[in-house]
Amino acid sequence: MRQNPVHHGASGDIGAAPARLAVSRGRRVGLFARRADRLRTLVDQLGTGNAISVPGDVTQFSDQQAALERMAEAFGGLDAAFANAGRGLDAPGTEGGDVDDGRP
Repeated sequence: MRQNPVHHGASGDIGAAPARLAVSRGRRVGLFARRADRLRTLVDQLGTGNAISVPGDVTQFSDQQAALERMAEAFGGLDAAFANAGRGLDAPGTEGGDVDDGRP
């Protein structure tokens, strides 16, 4: 059975490298990041049968939710997440993990 991880922050070099590695090992990957043009280029490099891209902003919960739903539908499920994007939430009051605390 093929595994299907989602990679956040995949449009940068550091985020694209593990996606390339996953595809080289027979996985299909979901790519999520803000830069749609770079995501399209990466999908072209990996092959449309191996990757799907959904542009969005990791600080927007609705973008994350929509991306995960689209990827799960395309692949029949997701198996793992490689979180390579986001913001540090080390300000006082964020230790409770409220998703709204990270919004600008």
